[in-house]
Amino acid sequence: MEGRKSKREVIIGSAVKIFERDGFYKAKVEEIAKGANVGKGTIYEYFSSKRDLFCQMVKDMLDSYVKMVEKISQENGDPVTKLKKLIQLQMTLMEKHGKIAQIIQIEAIKSGLQEELKKYFLEVKRNHQTIIEKIFQEGIELKIFKPVDTFLTSLFFIGGVNQFAFEKEFMKTYHSDKELNVEKFMEAFLKGIIK
Repeated sequence: MEGRKSKREVIIGSAVKIFERDGFYKAKVEEIAKGANVGKGTIYEYFSSKRDLFCQMVKDMLDSYVKMVEKISQENGDPVTKLKKLIQLQMTLMEKHGKIAQIIQIEAIKSGLQEELKKYFLEVKRNHQTIIEKIFQEGIELKIFKPVDTFLTSLFFIGGVNQFAFEKEFMKTYHSDKELNVEKFMEAFLKGIIK
């Protein structure tokens, strides 16, 4: 069973590279198989179609992200440090997987996968937001943050971090005269909620 999981992970890893390079429609299962050092038939032992492989790849990436967020939220340390680590995580992932994230958004809409993945995205979003809300609640209880609406604050934080990471990764030339760093982002964000 462990060997199967390992092979599945290798296939998913190859799929990330091929989908990132070619997009959903141009990507070929043969190329994914070649990148994973398996036969094309082996792909179909794990995934019913290219579409299924793409969806599973997206789900695996989202699951991995939520686990990393959860791990940071459970670490010892104050809420401000946890929030900084979450921003850094987002920056690192955007640097490493920014292109595939764009492709997922574009391809999900173009190929009709949006509906298939919508429920999953919503579940992941809910889990992610709940984790962030708990960090803000912890800050309120420790009297680090003002008693703010944790739901709205987590929405602002997530949206701000996503935009910040996007700007830093994809708008480098546009913002070449500005220093976009985590400390400055946190300073601007926390001004409204820190005690």
